[in-house]
Order: sequence, then C-alpha cells, then structure tokens
Amino acid sequence: MKNFLCRAVLVGLIAVSARAFSGTPVAVSLFDTLPERADVYGLHFSFASIGPISSNPNSVAGLSLGCIETGVGDGAMSGIQVSGILAGGECVYGLQAGGIFAIAEKATGIELAGGVSMCRDFRGAQLAGLLSQAESCCGLQLAFYTGSASMCGVQVGVMNFAVPAKDGWVVQLGLVNGIGKDEKSSWTEGIRYLPIVNAGW
Repeated sequence: MKNFLCRAVLVGLIAVSARAFSGTPVAVSLFDTLPERADVYGLHFSFASIGPISSNPNSVAGLSLGCIETGVGDGAMSGIQVSGILAGGECVYGLQAGGIFAIAEKATGIELAGGVSMCRDFRGAQLAGLLSQAESCCGLQLAFYTGSASMCGVQVGVMNFAVPAKDGWVVQLGLVNGIGKDEKSSWTEGIRYLPIVNAGW
C-alpha cells in the first residue's frame, strides 16, 4: 500500500509539472507515455528503454538503454544507444549498439551489431557479425559481408563489395573482393574481383 501511494504521488507530480512548465523532469512509458505530449528534461523510463532525454522528446542526449529496442523517431541521438535486439534512429552521433540490429538513416561514430548494421549515410566504424551495409560510407566496414554504393575507406570481411565514392578510394581485405567502376555496377557487370586484397579509386 505504501509503495502504491508513493507511485501515485510521483505520477501526480509529473502531471502537475508537465501542465505548469510544458515539460517534465521524468516520463514513464508502459503502453503510453505519462504525461502525454510533454517535453522531457531529464529521464524517460520504459520497459523497452531507459535514458536521459533532451528538451525534444524525439531527441536523446546521453544514454539510452533498452532490453528490446531503443529508438529516436525523427530526432537525433547523441551519446550512447544500446539495445538487446534493435538500436535505431534517424540521426545517430556517438555509439549505436544493437544485439541483432543497428540501423540509422545518418550516423557518425561507431555502429555495432551482432547481426546486421545498416545506414544510409555513415561516417566512422561500422561493425557487425553478418552484414555491414551503407549507401554512402566513409571509414571502416567490418563484417562477414560488407557493401557500399559509395565508399571511401577500408572494408574487411569474407565478401566485400563497393563502388569508390567520387574523389574517394577503397581498400578491401577478404576472400571475395569486388570493386565496381560506377553506381551501375552489379555482381556480374562492371566490377573487378581480386582475392585477399583489392583497391580502387
């Protein structure tokens, strides 16, 4: 009974602060967020994630941890994002680590996944157990299979495929290394294969 009363008081304080200041230091998420539609200046608790939130509820600044998944929506993640299954976001700056998946539209820093790491525009080190894939990548890709349609940097994997970025270069280390001459290159056309080491610009 005492614990129930403490929780009720906490929820009441959260709701009052949200109404008074158009924001709240703490938000609680079970199925819906309480209070609804309030900016969070402090901590956001969820069965899926726990982490400090910046003034924009769609943005995270600091640490975001989740058992199942962590996400940022349309905002930016700055800091460390760790999840047991899926770490995802629109823009990620820092470390993004997912037990199975790490996915972002745009990322700068380190993207780490037990299975699949995918990003549209990536700068930094993209590391995964099975697949590291980026439409545009500047830095390092390391996985069983690495791929980028516009690469400037190093790929290390059993199978590597890339097209050098404009004014960029590619060095590949692996069993099957393929460098395409342009964005129209495929696995069968417009590509040069070399085992062990391949390079292009």
